Amino acid sequence: MSLAALEARLRVRLPDDLRAFWSEPDLGALAPGGVFAEPLSPAAVLDVDLAALPVDFLPIAGDGTGSYLCARLGPHGDVLEYVFWAHDDWSDALPFGRTLAEVLLLAAATSGDDDRAAAAPALRWALAHAERQLAAAIERGVTAGQPLDEVLLARGVGLESLGTPGHEVRGSRYEIHDPRFQRYYRVEEALAGVDPWYDLDALPAAVRAALDKDYGGLSEPAWEVMDDASARVIALRDDIGWAWILRADLAGYRDEHDVARVAITHAARCLQRTFTIHDQSLLHGVRGLADATDPLVAAFLARDAAAIAAHWADMAARATDAGDDAAAWNAWYRHVHHAPQPHVHDLDVREGYARAAAQGGFTCWAALIAARS
Repeated sequence: MSLAALEARLRVRLPDDLRAFWSEPDLGALAPGGVFAEPLSPAAVLDVDLAALPVDFLPIAGDGTGSYLCARLGPHGDVLEYVFWAHDDWSDALPFGRTLAEVLLLAAATSGDDDRAAAAPALRWALAHAERQLAAAIERGVTAGQPLDEVLLARGVGLESLGTPGHEVRGSRYEIHDPRFQRYYRVEEALAGVDPWYDLDALPAAVRAALDKDYGGLSEPAWEVMDDASARVIALRDDIGWAWILRADLAGYRDEHDVARVAITHAARCLQRTFTIHDQSLLHGVRGLADATDPLVAAFLARDAAAIAAHWADMAARATDAGDDAAAWNAWYRHVHHAPQPHVHDLDVREGYARAAAQGGFTCWAALIAARS
């Protein structure tokens, strides 16, 4: 399938760097390994079982184990960002860059030692297609002996996931026991021998300050006034929910009970990662502050995925009856992420998605639904 045919079928507008990459004669030579071990050609994209992926994901490369590096598509076909979707943890989509050049750079920087030499062509291609400021920063940093991954971290590559303007979340995927979080904040020694999950009192001051920097200033999403389905879906991704989990824990540590109660409510409205992560151990000190009279919050605290899925199916039906296509799409999206089988094979779900996409004028998402049929 040609690039033009893929764009026409999926109603997608390919960015210049992805178009240039897919025009290369030997994609395998540009694979840096790791999450980008097996780049897909345009003809191979639709051979992937798209129904197993979140509905707004388009696979770009595989890691050889069934997981994919994907472009996240907006309702009208723009590539919003790139994420890594893990097949064995389908609710978890790691931000991996806003451009394909950033993706290749981060994949090369985090690949194993055996892949470093093989990643050289990918690095050269990525630097040639990277934004000028990023390429200049890499040249300065590497010349000065700074590791490539540290240069990328300093530029926020792979650490920032998108939300609506004013609601971006930084560092939300890199939990405090992750080496990249520790390197970014220079807290490796401070965390030595500390279990970071169960007691904020046990965390060194440097780590608490880093958490406050990332999550303490998190602003309340304008749930009811989001502009369109694209903004709603991105802002409701479970990285935002994970941020609210940490926000609740930090608020409890400071005895900000009202802040903690609101944060738990926001976490409950997000996706499944916040509902299962570490058995919600981070909420152990603030669970009693939650508004358990809210049925969604109660289901969230009980980790009752079926009840949460049923809630969002009901919300989807109500939104459809009210003609609110953006809300209907968003509700189906969250229903699928809590359903027992998180796929778009289910006829009711697929028809609900398709109806919301068609009536809302979401041309790209409608085409993606059709490709999954």
